[in-house]
Amino acid sequence: MRKLLRIVFETIAVVLIVLINYCDLTVGDWRDPYYGPFQPPTKKTTTTPKPRPQPIQRRISQRDAVKFFLYPNPGNLNYKEEIVVGNNVSLSSYNPNYYPILLIHGYMQNFTNRYPQRTKDAYLRMGFKSNIILVDWAGYSQPDLGRIANMAVGYPRAVKHVPRIGKRVSTLLMFLITERVLKDPTSIHMVGFSLGAEIAGVAGYHVKRSTGQLVGRITALEPGGISYHHTNPRDRLDKSDANFVDVMHTAARSFRANSIGHVDFYPNGGGPTQPGCTMLDMVQDIPGMQGSCAHGRAWEYFTDSVYNKKLYACQSTSYMMYKMKNYCTKPVAFGQAKGDYFLDVVHKDSHQATR
Repeated sequence: MRKLLRIVFETIAVVLIVLINYCDLTVGDWRDPYYGPFQPPTKKTTTTPKPRPQPIQRRISQRDAVKFFLYPNPGNLNYKEEIVVGNNVSLSSYNPNYYPILLIHGYMQNFTNRYPQRTKDAYLRMGFKSNIILVDWAGYSQPDLGRIANMAVGYPRAVKHVPRIGKRVSTLLMFLITERVLKDPTSIHMVGFSLGAEIAGVAGYHVKRSTGQLVGRITALEPGGISYHHTNPRDRLDKSDANFVDVMHTAARSFRANSIGHVDFYPNGGGPTQPGCTMLDMVQDIPGMQGSCAHGRAWEYFTDSVYNKKLYACQSTSYMMYKMKNYCTKPVAFGQAKGDYFLDVVHKDSHQATR
């Protein structure tokens, strides 16, 4: 009973916080450069004011806050080398004959979490001829402000940094192109989870602006969140950011539930919950909150699809129609075709929360 009351209290607090941040992100940026509310000018005094300390995130340079790690050795899943933009020596293990796959984590994560590590392992074990690069933007994604504050302050702040992070990712891709180890932007595949999907979209947008070509594919696993319904298209994922954008929705009612890609997949109806999760997990399926059970199923299902190339879905107008028909006229493998597709995925004991 105490747990239920605590969850109800936190839910009410989160709703109020979301409404406040919603107004902030839609009406305009009324905050000052220090993230504080606007303060009216005060009378001049002879006392020299103390300098206002800047938030930690403002002291982190863009280069230090976003890093790129290449995993070139299928025989050693943990071996990595950092790629430093502007340093061609750091590309010594990059294979120009392979295409790049970038894995981008979400909010409250870093590159050492189960996603993207398990997905990286799947690609390496399956022998894909690809350069697996993990994008680490932990300098922006892990504010460590406390459970409620991570949602109230940390998440909106991370959302505001997405355009900057996405542009930084595009500088990596342009560096690969400039050094001629990446000859064709259409060979690029970016896989982003949650806010990582939005970052991938921004990166694709900037590559298109720089080269006149679209990246090949962006896979969006539970993209975005509360603040992404009213942002500029260039600052979020859009189907115009790649030749092919495939999206997986597993907590659809909590996040961007509408169809936003060339193909949108809805495992088990796309949510609001998933096998092995409970309805109470919906309360925790919010950025900055612990748990995110159904939200995290997206990367788990995708990782399964890397191992199992026969993960098929059926085209339908809704999950209800898919269940009523009880047959499939247009089965497609994940990552193919266009439209809205539904499938049932059996829960596995190995599926856990995102962190």
